[in-house]
Amino acid sequence: MAFDPGAEHLAFLELSIALNNFGTRFKMFNKLVSDEKKIVFNGWSARSSSFSFAESSADQHYIKAKEEQKTMSKQEQSTVVSLDDVVREDVLYLKVDVEGFEPSVFKSAHQLLEKYRVHYILFEMTHYLYKWNDKGYFDDVLTKLAFHGYKIFDIEAVDPAKDPEGFIPNEAKGMRKWLEQLKLKCPTETIHYCQINMFAVHPKAIKWPL
Repeated sequence: MAFDPGAEHLAFLELSIALNNFGTRFKMFNKLVSDEKKIVFNGWSARSSSFSFAESSADQHYIKAKEEQKTMSKQEQSTVVSLDDVVREDVLYLKVDVEGFEPSVFKSAHQLLEKYRVHYILFEMTHYLYKWNDKGYFDDVLTKLAFHGYKIFDIEAVDPAKDPEGFIPNEAKGMRKWLEQLKLKCPTETIHYCQINMFAVHPKAIKWPL
């Protein structure tokens, strides 16, 4: 199952499906995934229609943020879907690659994480133009996963297959310390974009440790 608002991306995926003979076993949705219905999108980055790059950006990125805002266009509600609307079963592997919109995707999967088992989750933590101290934007994602017992790995620093105990702290104080260290690696005062790849493992994930 795949979700992508870009028709050109789905065309490549359709080709892959045909080459691998997946047939009807694979479902595709030409939609944005979000917990909100009012979304703006520019083909690369999506945000709530109420989000302002300019207001949320670090001061030195203000001009670039205003330019980015101008590229955004409102999306029809029919082009937006939540994971809870579609996925009502256990999931072996979930990949969330949405250039900073990950928190909204996770919010759209509240029932999925609550009622079903998502064994493995690969996702990004993306900083783009806005400041890290933006009201706990990614804190909520990490806290929610930790609440459900997930072990969360910074796979830029640790190989989970080789070090299955190398996950980040799952209690509030330790997680906050880890986030503060992350901000040092990605200083918004000097750069406008960086990305950290994360990997989360369900406490009852099959075939774990690998």
